[in-house]
Amino acid sequence: MVQGVERRVSHQMNTGTISRRTLRRILERGAEHVKVALYKGGVELHHITFDGSSSNLTSWFSPDRILDTSWDDPQNATYFALEAHRFLIYGPYNGCPTDYGWMLVVDSPQDNCPSILSNMPTWPRFIYSTATTRVTWSVGGSGVGHAEVFAVFVKLATR
Repeated sequence: MVQGVERRVSHQMNTGTISRRTLRRILERGAEHVKVALYKGGVELHHITFDGSSSNLTSWFSPDRILDTSWDDPQNATYFALEAHRFLIYGPYNGCPTDYGWMLVVDSPQDNCPSILSNMPTWPRFIYSTATTRVTWSVGGSGVGHAEVFAVFVKLATR
């Protein structure tokens, strides 16, 4: 868990999107840690804390920068990306039936796998593995969770 004063930029259902500009400005001030977390009913479901030092808008979101995580092995993801308003951590893209991952934060349909994204009526969607490791998205069931809140916390470096 990130200790100390945190700046919180949250992205909640039906309230808009994270401002890339705001996050960029915060990171430019010098981040010590950046934490992403998924919540439902006010309870943290999963998180990853990254080393934010010497990072920019996208470089902090990397498996090489993971300091702490509630999942056992997201470092093993073959696709770890922050694209526009999407935070993606998943395995190889081999077609819908075999795709697996840890977390998908998406603001619109992203590919031809509607079964993964079809059981929630609104956008954005915060989808995650409820286990301590990856889940095969197409299997669904209790292994695939849908969070209500996706939050980004930044602990500024002391000056």
